[in-house]
Order: sequence, then C-alpha cells, then structure tokens
Amino acid sequence: MGDTEKIARIVRRCAGGVSIEFNQHRSSYWSPSEEIDRCDYDVPLALRGEMDATDTMVVVQAYPDTPNSFYVVAHTNLTAALDEMLTTLGELIRVDESNIDYDPNDWLQP
Repeated sequence: MGDTEKIARIVRRCAGGVSIEFNQHRSSYWSPSEEIDRCDYDVPLALRGEMDATDTMVVVQAYPDTPNSFYVVAHTNLTAALDEMLTTLGELIRVDESNIDYDPNDWLQP
C-alpha cells in the first residue's frame, strides 16, 4: 500500500481532522529533540537520536473520535509515520473495510 492510500485510510477513519507536518522544528531553529520536548511527544530515545542525526521529523496528528481528542506520532520519514498511525488507529477502531468501495484518491477531490 502506498503513502497516498495510507493517508486516505487515516482520513476515512477519523471523525475530526488529520495533519502531517514535515520538519516543523526547523521553523524555530530547534533540534527534533527540542521540538519533541516542547510538544511532549512520546518518542523512543533511539528514534530521537536518529531524528537529531538527520535533522528530520515527520509528525502525523489524527482526531479519530472527536475534534477534541487526538493521537500524534513522530518519525524520521512519512511512510514510517503513516504506518505507526495506522497501527495506532487499528488498535482503537476495528473497522471491516472489505466491503467498502472507494477510490484511495477521493479525499483529494474538492
């Protein structure tokens, strides 16, 4: 499954919004670790080290149930961040998608 379809699945599973940020820490001249601390993200130490070494951070934030509660995952690349969010949502929401007919790009249409 490609990243576009992963994003579409995340969007379909959420009652609220979904956002993806790339390297937001650079806007404040911070390291990824400083951004993680500032935002209170739960990121393993080894992954933080990899983020700092590459100066790269991708954050996916999703509101699965309401616009008031959300989940955040951070990783060094988009694919890994999307996979982690899909895993998180899969543990929270059990949905049988086998009978859903959809175009994975339909969320891109105006």
